[in-house]
Amino acid sequence: MSVLAPHISRLAASHEESDQRAAAELALGASRGFSRAADFKRASDAWQQTLLPAITAVLTRSVTQETLADWEAFVSGATNKVSKLKSLIRLRST
Repeated sequence: MSVLAPHISRLAASHEESDQRAAAELALGASRGFSRAADFKRASDAWQQTLLPAITAVLTRSVTQETLADWEAFVSGATNKVSKLKSLIRLRST
């Protein structure tokens, strides 16, 4: 995850459609792969330190009409587990 984190953050902060699409796809792949390969603590830390900050940046500053579907696909794919859904709900409530 540490290898992907700077790339996900940089791409997510961009206003370019292709960059945000790449960020959403990388984030989804990382969340699925890391959640399967790591124990709960490491997966939770990855979400808190990398994915949620990137998602927060996108939803508060960068999302556009063109990239909304990409981020919807990310949320849909990433929230197939209860622990991830709780994190996203906490993000929404802040």
